Amino acid sequence: MKSRRLLAIVVAVFGVVLAFGLSACSSSNNGSSDSSSSNSSSTSSSNTGAVAATVNGNDISEDDITNYIQGFRENQGLTDEDSWGQWLAQYQMTPESVRSAVLQQFERTELLNEAANEYGVNVTDEDVDSNIQRMRSNYDSDDAWNQALSQAGYTEDTYRQTVRSGLQQRGLMEQVNTGVQDPSDDDVLNIAKQYGSAFNGAKRSEHILFSSDNQDQAQQVLDQINNGQISFEDAASQYSIDTQTAQNGGDVGWDKLNQFNSDYTSQLDSLSPGQVSGLFNDQYGIEIVKCTDQWNAPDSIDSLDQMPSELVDFIRQMLISENQQQAFSNWFSNYRNNASIQENDMPDGLPYNVDMSKYQTDNSSTSDQSQNSDSQDQSSDQNNQSTDQSSQNQNSDQSGQSSDQGQSSQDSGSNN
Repeated sequence: MKSRRLLAIVVAVFGVVLAFGLSACSSSNNGSSDSSSSNSSSTSSSNTGAVAATVNGNDISEDDITNYIQGFRENQGLTDEDSWGQWLAQYQMTPESVRSAVLQQFERTELLNEAANEYGVNVTDEDVDSNIQRMRSNYDSDDAWNQALSQAGYTEDTYRQTVRSGLQQRGLMEQVNTGVQDPSDDDVLNIAKQYGSAFNGAKRSEHILFSSDNQDQAQQVLDQINNGQISFEDAASQYSIDTQTAQNGGDVGWDKLNQFNSDYTSQLDSLSPGQVSGLFNDQYGIEIVKCTDQWNAPDSIDSLDQMPSELVDFIRQMLISENQQQAFSNWFSNYRNNASIQENDMPDGLPYNVDMSKYQTDNSSTSDQSQNSDSQDQSSDQNNQSTDQSSQNQNSDQSGQSSDQGQSSQDSGSNN
């Protein structure tokens, strides 16, 4: 389903800009061929020439911080002083807390670059290209892809840098996350007990996809299935143009683990296990769908055997990812504590520094100490989320590409 969001898209408050392509800001320090200036904006900026912070002897330019914030303002339509001030007040932020949050992430990126060099983690252009192409294949056209990038706050360059940073962090995680224990069956069962009801009513299905101009063949195959002349699985293997799922008899998995387009979902919702739909059209062509299974959650889950293995595996993988992220977070906190970081005061006259006394609301707060702490915690979490999404899409998009009823492979084969 090409309509699903690019990554997590907008996270929360100003963390949106932190999760999006932040590595572009310090790419000049790691030898990347991608230009850090690509994230700057035509919005008025102030070239102070000052140093915002120094990380292990490497300077972070105040102008890079300013240009990044100004780029965010332009992208969000917050270029005039009043709209910017009102936005900050709405989200209980200040220019100081924004700068602090962005600076924290610049420092993080610098440290990750250094760590990657120390541990021999190398991300090639080919790695980045492959990852981007995999994501790009989920969209029908260049316009749809570019719109998704824009809605997520990306340019092509900043998205490319986000992917590079995510792959870099994944490589680092593989190096430093040694000894991380996999969750036990008891751990998985505990989560299943708490959240198993979220999978209630999950349906598994198969589909056969025909090109939109192949109505006659689609009807003939449907008639053969209904007459018992051919099994649905054999028909999918022989006739479906979705080559990815055809080799598995058209199986696309459980709907609760995927995101199908609305036409597909509507048809599947109307079917009980064993039932086959009629012909219907969606954005990919002509479809036939069969519901193969349905799972109804019991009143209580006392054993993993009560759940389909795919749902259990999903929970297990979720816990594995959580454990890995926590271990990496602990490692990075220690790595940062051992680094030499000198932060300098915010200069006067920066273009995003507005008088917040004009924009305060009853719910807003000007406590920089609280804001800086919140922003730092939030930005760290969101950077990890962004990394998961951009670099570990092999996990989430393994079902994600299949969640498009295997349309990713169809796009490469028939590109509707």
